[in-house]
Amino acid sequence: MKKLVFLFVLSFFAASVLHAGFLSKAADAQEKAANPTATATATSTSAAIAIIHVKIIMKDGSIITGALVGSTADQVFVEKTKGKAITIKKSDIQAAFDADSGKEISFGAGAEATAVSANDNSDSEDNGEKAEKNTGRKQKAGKGGKALATDEEAMPKNYFEIFAYGSLNNSFNIGTPLQQWMGDDIQSGSPAFANVGGIMFLGIDDENTMFLGVGMSMNLPPSHSIWGSNLYYGGRDELVLNPYILSLDIPFRYAFKGIDGFSLTVEPSLLMAFLTGYYTLGTGHNLVVNGVTLYPPDTFPANMGSMGVGFGMSLGAEYYFGMFGLGAKFGFRMLQSALNYDSTAAGPWSPTDGSGNVIGIDLGGSYMTIGIMMKFGS
Repeated sequence: MKKLVFLFVLSFFAASVLHAGFLSKAADAQEKAANPTATATATSTSAAIAIIHVKIIMKDGSIITGALVGSTADQVFVEKTKGKAITIKKSDIQAAFDADSGKEISFGAGAEATAVSANDNSDSEDNGEKAEKNTGRKQKAGKGGKALATDEEAMPKNYFEIFAYGSLNNSFNIGTPLQQWMGDDIQSGSPAFANVGGIMFLGIDDENTMFLGVGMSMNLPPSHSIWGSNLYYGGRDELVLNPYILSLDIPFRYAFKGIDGFSLTVEPSLLMAFLTGYYTLGTGHNLVVNGVTLYPPDTFPANMGSMGVGFGMSLGAEYYFGMFGLGAKFGFRMLQSALNYDSTAAGPWSPTDGSGNVIGIDLGGSYMTIGIMMKFGS
């Protein structure tokens, strides 16, 4: 009987201990379910703080992706390369999203900052996998496994630019032989010109700071761009030329990362000149061409034989406000062109010197322009 009582008491004690343990575990489970944030916070105290990857869409349409370092009242700091953060003005941000979850982020007006771990490789890899699943694109990782940018965003960007420039200064060399043929009285006339055209720029680096372009432009001169008058007793010979210069351009542009919208462009060009205008033979002055004597007064229009090729180089600076921009250029030309005129009596002819050598015109010189631009594309 005593043994039965002893076994009963022992069994009751064991059951009480097991029941107490079960109740303790159930209470813990209920607490975790009721307050998951506190549980996550407690757990995270023993682990590194996870990297927060952000995707920021700027008002100019560009996208910046990297690790969020923190923010102040009017600025956000994002680490795109290890140990180097860029500063973004909140006023320039259109929207911001968590690159892993796709949820929108609001930085607020305060100076709150988010801590970022620089060494938690496992969290980085997990976040990169999540971002890849959410976006369907892989993220490029820097040292320490930090996701910097998606493949799509790291790809070089291309855009097409159209522009219209006007000259502040322009000069033509003319050339000594033509000056002598016209009695040393050829002037620049109205050398101002308008330059219009377009260029396709192709990004050649992942940071989108360097671009190589290919394009075309045309110089549009006013009437009497080059003018000369050879006065003599009883009459006057007059020369009027308007050079249209077609330019095939292969520019290289560098966009500064620290100054949004500002860039410098070096632009080598192949030039082709087409001249319009006329030569007027004044009273009292005969001219012999192609063995035929031309008598005044007569006017000879320049024909398509008045053309030439050459080379040009310019240095430009640009500043964009969104898709619109302002620019300035300084450049020079090395360009020679033939002169050829039509005559009803003698046919096409060109000026010659005393030795019978054909005379052309030197359209080389320097110029300075300012203008407006517009770009289309990424």
